[in-house]
Amino acid sequence: MSKVFKVQSAFNSGVLDARLLARIDTKQYFNGMQQGDNVLCLPQGGIKRRPGMEFIADSGEQSRVVPFIFSNTQAYLLVFRNNAIDVYYQDALVDTVTTTYTTAQLMDIQFTQSGDTMILVHEDHAPALLQRLSASSWSISNLSFDYIPQ
Repeated sequence: MSKVFKVQSAFNSGVLDARLLARIDTKQYFNGMQQGDNVLCLPQGGIKRRPGMEFIADSGEQSRVVPFIFSNTQAYLLVFRNNAIDVYYQDALVDTVTTTYTTAQLMDIQFTQSGDTMILVHEDHAPALLQRLSASSWSISNLSFDYIPQ
């Protein structure tokens, strides 16, 4: 008996959840894939390889890289290192902010970001407010609370 092979030309649905693998009654079943490693699904239906990483600079010491997405067109790269944060934009160093975080504390820093402000929290430091003042000017200050829980 011969096998029947179906040609699939669209992958808009991306990688399907295991619960959808037998759901032939949905449109996503015919536009999805079971496994997709290192690929990006294009809205037109095709797929392409995921882009790799690019070497920008060497900090020369242990560091932590954190993304800072201001908008769809402006994304920054924050490199936390001993007592400093280096800010990169479009592969260039635009500013360095002095901090009190040591190398041993870098991986324990918790953060959240909204717009042009990032809040940094570490158990050994007061909460800090990292702000983007302009594309090449950044500042960090302690976060002050109006009402402190008791």
